[in-house]
Amino acid sequence: MYEPNDQMISLIRDNYTVLQNLSAFGISLGFGNKTVREVCEEQNVDTFTFLAIVNLTINGYHSHDDIPNLDVFTLLNYLEASHKYYIEFQLPFIRKELVEALDDNSKLGKLIMKIFDDYANFIKHHMKSEEANLFPYVDKLLHGNIKENYDIETFSKHHAQTGDKIKELKSIIIKYLPSDSKSNHLLTATLYDIFNLEELLKLHTNVEDMIFMPAVKHLEEAIIIKNRNDDTIKRAIFRYGGVETSLYLQMSYTGDYSEFYNEETAAYYYNGDKASNHDIVIVGWDDNYPRENFRSMPEKNGAYICKNSWGNEFGEDGFFYVSYEDVNICSQSIVYTKLMGDDNFDNIYQSDLMGWVGQIGFGSDSGYFSNVYTAKKDEKLSAVSFYTTDDDTKFSVYVVHDFESDK
Repeated sequence: MYEPNDQMISLIRDNYTVLQNLSAFGISLGFGNKTVREVCEEQNVDTFTFLAIVNLTINGYHSHDDIPNLDVFTLLNYLEASHKYYIEFQLPFIRKELVEALDDNSKLGKLIMKIFDDYANFIKHHMKSEEANLFPYVDKLLHGNIKENYDIETFSKHHAQTGDKIKELKSIIIKYLPSDSKSNHLLTATLYDIFNLEELLKLHTNVEDMIFMPAVKHLEEAIIIKNRNDDTIKRAIFRYGGVETSLYLQMSYTGDYSEFYNEETAAYYYNGDKASNHDIVIVGWDDNYPRENFRSMPEKNGAYICKNSWGNEFGEDGFFYVSYEDVNICSQSIVYTKLMGDDNFDNIYQSDLMGWVGQIGFGSDSGYFSNVYTAKKDEKLSAVSFYTTDDDTKFSVYVVHDFESDK
């Protein structure tokens, strides 16, 4: 299995098909003896995702444990570039070879061309369908937009295999090769390219099935809705049952007075300039909820139905209404569609038993922090998690085995 510190040129020497991977990742040649990590970082490619695809396509290695660490943006760009390679270069190139090698006046030549054209059109339709439906869905998912009645499971059920037509084509060429040497050499060379195309497309399908689709499915487990979009929020509630968001609450506990909360109607509306300080879960909505129910009256009717964390004594059995016009609600929201089982790990070592209750800054764009734990026994470290509050944060995780001597 290849690692980040292996030389990139070693990968190519071991298996030349890595060249197609490099092209799809947009990695230029001329990298000398640099390591995989150095080349990827210099050319803005996620190293982990690059190696995941290379190790699958060359060594057949993949692990479900790697899925959370994959960069879906990188995968999406890789697949789009791969499609362009097959549609705009590889398929037209092989067709040109066949035209040169075959007698277009013979029935056999016409049959072979028809089979190839049918196959090429099938591949193009298959890839264009992904570009028209799947890729935009994933891109929207990455930007916090939820598409109604579509998910990666829907796509996977209709993800067709691409191999039957090309097997028929190879069989006809092999069985009925012409006797003259020129056509024989040309068809043999073309047949080699067809075999190579078939193998590359199998690997391409493996990347989609074993890496891309699981990565998207993992992405669907926590969908971040970064900007206020009521239609997206409502779709998420309808489809998944609840949306986490935050707002500014002037009260600190049940029974506390607030000029923005009407205790009689369990209705809250804040229109000031303070930032969010409390998390809630939106579980429903009422477009006709009367604006008169709020202590400070908004301009229009309508409210989200929300669940608070202060017990059943708050609001209506723990639920309350928040006006659509509240300045903070839904400014950023998260949809959780799956939670890990409590038996996922034998032991969990953590310092934030209460969740995220505060933060500190470094006054810099970079910083270091450590957590020091004493293991209960000899164990395998399976996962590490931490909070970060900025988009596209780059990070490295280091394990210090002997903390006292810093080794």
